[in-house]
Amino acid sequence: MNDDTCYSAMQSRDARFDGAFFVGVTSTGVYCRPICKVRIPKFENCRFFTHAAVAEGLGFRACLRCRPSLAPTDAIMRWTNEDASKTLAQQALQLIDRSSGELSVVQVATKMGISDRHLRRIFAAEWGLAPQAYSKTRLACEPHGAWPVKPLLLQLPLHLPYDHAHMLKFFATRAIEGVEHIDEKSRLWRTIRLSQGRKVHKGWICADFGAMGSTLPITIGSSLVPVLQQLVPLLRATFDLDAQPKAIDALLLADFPNTAGQRVPGCFDGFELTVRAILGQQITVQAARTLALRLVNRFGEPLKNSEAPVHRLFPSAAGLARASTNELGELGVNRARQTAILGLALAVQNGLDLSNRTRTSTELQVTRNGLLAIKGIGEWTAAYVAMRALRDPDSFPAGDVALQNALGTRQASITKSAKDAEVQSAKWQPWRSYAVLRAWQRLEKPNSKEST
Repeated sequence: MNDDTCYSAMQSRDARFDGAFFVGVTSTGVYCRPICKVRIPKFENCRFFTHAAVAEGLGFRACLRCRPSLAPTDAIMRWTNEDASKTLAQQALQLIDRSSGELSVVQVATKMGISDRHLRRIFAAEWGLAPQAYSKTRLACEPHGAWPVKPLLLQLPLHLPYDHAHMLKFFATRAIEGVEHIDEKSRLWRTIRLSQGRKVHKGWICADFGAMGSTLPITIGSSLVPVLQQLVPLLRATFDLDAQPKAIDALLLADFPNTAGQRVPGCFDGFELTVRAILGQQITVQAARTLALRLVNRFGEPLKNSEAPVHRLFPSAAGLARASTNELGELGVNRARQTAILGLALAVQNGLDLSNRTRTSTELQVTRNGLLAIKGIGEWTAAYVAMRALRDPDSFPAGDVALQNALGTRQASITKSAKDAEVQSAKWQPWRSYAVLRAWQRLEKPNSKEST
């Protein structure tokens, strides 16, 4: 990334850039992580480095607030001013779980050495509900360990503005019947499968975009409450709630007017998204949606006792790995896509990580290389997956036909079209994923390779 790109990323304090670079401030002699919440220094006073050791070698001192030597590591291992709230909220949830909800909020706060007021504030900010509400849910568990039937309402904070109509339309256009449903009240229903150790939790969520303000209300079925610590980060990533729209819009609105607050829709499962991307290669969104529905009906499993308008789970990697080429062919999946899907299922079972966790640039490239090593997966699919599943804010599928049409770079030469699109995109770094979504919106009828 060049200096202008780094400065834009630093202004956003987006956690996805944590560890991607470090900034040294010449006026103070201190270097920081890009997420540090100190006052943003002037551009002319900033020096950007890919490694902390380089900054120290040039005489910059490590910031005592954000402690750049700790970035990036698992948040549970961090203890800095920047990471303390998240770490404390995670520890509080674990304390409540271990006590089965028997500890009061005051007792939990006392054990942690903080005030109960501070505990309430950080718990609600991280998990979307009050600690006492979670304790009551935990305490209501039956003696044999079953969770109560009553769903749980979360209020997940977000940064305004937020274009919820764009988000809903994106998911509605690609919704698979039985797996996803958008109702007349602007609520998105969805089935979800999450693993915790050897146990698999299956359930549903309902995101109420019609009632959102500074928070997004999301109701989760009782079967998913035990995996709240996994579920909340997944929901935040899927609906891109942590994006900083002011920094993104400042760079993109000049070229994409009337798109303030638009987010990049994530996904509920990286394997699923990649399968859907493979199905969508070089066909329309609607055609890919049809193939995905056939796949779900043939290989998906029912969600038992679902009181929601969604009742089927997308096939798992293990489930599709057992599929034969003949079975896939009967659904209308051609030979190239059969090979790619089966190769992907095997790769995921062998450890290919397509989760939405935050990655360093090196880790991101390793994952992309893992995708590209699968026969039938090319640069476009890898870029699309990076954009939506891997949470790369700067992914750019230059070879996408619809994108080239939207940007006016489509020519007879495929290579020249992609190169011109890449050149045009340079000014949108490090937010090119957001530019792609806004460019696609320019097309009235997006008959692109853009997948479900």
